[in-house]
Amino acid sequence: MDCISINYKKANAQIRGAFAFSAEKQKQFLYDLREKSSASAGVILCTCNRTELYFCGGKEENILSLLSLYSGIDTETIKQTAMFFCGAKAISHLFCVCCGVDSMVIGEDEILGQTKNAYKNSCAWGNSCRELNVIFQSAFACAKQIKTETALSNVSVSAATLTANAAAKSGSNILMVGASGNIGRIIAKDLLSHKNISLTITVREHSPDSYILSDSRVRTVPYRERYKYIDEADCIISTTSSPHYIFTRSETEKHIRTPKNRLFIDLAVPHDIDREIAGLKNISLIDIDHFRNIAADNNIKKMHSAELAKKLIEKQCDEVQKTLALQNFLAENKTAEDRAFLYKLRPNLSAAQFEAVLNAIKKE
Repeated sequence: MDCISINYKKANAQIRGAFAFSAEKQKQFLYDLREKSSASAGVILCTCNRTELYFCGGKEENILSLLSLYSGIDTETIKQTAMFFCGAKAISHLFCVCCGVDSMVIGEDEILGQTKNAYKNSCAWGNSCRELNVIFQSAFACAKQIKTETALSNVSVSAATLTANAAAKSGSNILMVGASGNIGRIIAKDLLSHKNISLTITVREHSPDSYILSDSRVRTVPYRERYKYIDEADCIISTTSSPHYIFTRSETEKHIRTPKNRLFIDLAVPHDIDREIAGLKNISLIDIDHFRNIAADNNIKKMHSAELAKKLIEKQCDEVQKTLALQNFLAENKTAEDRAFLYKLRPNLSAAQFEAVLNAIKKE
């Protein structure tokens, strides 16, 4: 398995936004991945902080051309901003992603659910294979083990929680667009964990994804009327998958009558909120990258747990490599004698040692 990752470490929000493919676009991309690059299988993960492609087989140049076609970013820029992982390093990277070790906010939990959903979609679309199944299922099991045996997620402060905390500090009246999304739901729930919060969330008519919280402090309003509620709001949060601005400067300015400080939080990639809104009087605007500095402080607190997690990841990755090596060997050598011997030998050897034994047996 190999991996191409466009993530927050090297790619800014604008570039990441170009790779924020919709579910339908992801499905078509994986179809083209098989048809145009000769890859046998693939999983594509799209979040606000990363787009990652995990794949088996296929030519890298063809895959880069396909990424360029779908994103509109030229291949040279992709090469400069992407991170490339092959074989064992790709397996280790996936484990670190699932466990939250590679996240902007170390130990955050949302990424595991997002990765599970990406894998589930790949399976549903007929794009998985035995190798990917073994690797992804093992990564999910490792993430569960780390959550149980370390304090990594217990002290985690996710981007959603950081957003809710910042919003709550700005005032009690919160207007939120995008509460039906994965991150939006978490933010809404985190907001309601604070006292004296009044939350207004927008809902689209005839939308099956409309999300309504059962709480007396929550008010739902039509999405098309969102500007009407800006004046009373202390904080406006937007986290949608819209390709266009949800709030523009001109319309926002028209609807502000009460002079007071307001905080706009834009968690969308690409941006939901017109950058020029920050030029209006008494308005502050922050986006997903703003939380990187806050996350850095929180990450220090989690370094010890992260080191423990990395040791578990290293051990489990080694086991996965042995599993894959053994499966490939047994597919070619089916004798019961070899099978019993290798199962006894496997626990006492590292992946490199075990593969060396298998290669030696093949040469006999």
